Amino acid sequence: MSNWGKRFLRQGLVIGATTAVIAIMIAAPAGAVTERQTIYVALPLLLLIILIGIIFDIVGVAAAAVSETPFHAMAAKRVPAARTAIRLVRHADRVVSISCDVVGDLTGTISGAAGAAIAVRLAGMGGWEPSLVSLFMIAGIAGLTVGGKAAGKGLALNRCVEIILRVATVIHILERLFHFELYGQRPRAKTHKDKQGNGRGQRNHKGKLEKD
Repeated sequence: MSNWGKRFLRQGLVIGATTAVIAIMIAAPAGAVTERQTIYVALPLLLLIILIGIIFDIVGVAAAAVSETPFHAMAAKRVPAARTAIRLVRHADRVVSISCDVVGDLTGTISGAAGAAIAVRLAGMGGWEPSLVSLFMIAGIAGLTVGGKAAGKGLALNRCVEIILRVATVIHILERLFHFELYGQRPRAKTHKDKQGNGRGQRNHKGKLEKD
């Protein structure tokens, strides 16, 4: 297997394992929270979870569709978030994985757990058949999620530059506040050629000193 194949396989395994652990940690508490809250609080909370999944899906599609060229022009005009946007585009595979896979799957899991808890409460309040209420709840969640993501994909493809710039602006503000750089360049490790070059430079410098 090539180095690229190993890298993507390792990235997939890490993201999958991380998502599974986070889902276990969040899904049960989310269901418990919706069970304790009133229907008037639980339903808006469920809609908010679905909306978060749709928004992150839009970001992931926009990151995959956009190119660097518009942001280079913005960087030349000193637009503050342009360089952050370029880093996002250059790491589009990670942005897509986090937005569409990690957050998307998590919101799907959490909305399912919350929807099941709400369905049980609705069935108890109205005296309806729990299985029938659960069926309609699952259908409603699936319809809102899939329909919202389908509409969002068209928006992401047509306005990808604006979307990524807005996301980059938020990240840029956070970077300034918390003093970090998302997807920043790591210092390149010294190779054998670099060490040889440094050795020659040091010898030349010593020779000049001896001549002087």
